[in-house]
Amino acid sequence: MSTAAAGLAPGVFGCQTGLISYILFHVVGWKNRALRNEPLVLRMDNRHNRVWYWLVLLLVVAATVSYAHRRNLVERYFGGQARQQEIQEQEWLLSALKKEVSASSEHVVHLDDDPFALESEGRSNRDLVREGETIYRIQEMAPVEQ
Repeated sequence: MSTAAAGLAPGVFGCQTGLISYILFHVVGWKNRALRNEPLVLRMDNRHNRVWYWLVLLLVVAATVSYAHRRNLVERYFGGQARQQEIQEQEWLLSALKKEVSASSEHVVHLDDDPFALESEGRSNRDLVREGETIYRIQEMAPVEQ
């Protein structure tokens, strides 16, 4: 059955059949207005229209809440926020590591150019010595308990 045969105006609110169309056209009384080419406006001047307005609004709110509950939209929203915060922390860590890499690269370049810096680095980090040198290490001793 087509919407014209059913007496419904096609394309109202993007739906041609269904519960919303039924309520708007048959219960609220928009069917007669649509057939007379009057604007489809819900007038709140009488109690009957106000009751149907609130019932339809309650139905839409209940359907929205039910959909959000079934799809776990609240948990997804807060989970997405947590992931965004984690991504920002990882990006900060990545930028800090990039700065450290660039500083280390500059240090290595300067080691190649400066023989004294190369020797100093070898002595402090690798415990390298020249021939004939003796290394003395002084370590603090733990306090003796009596």
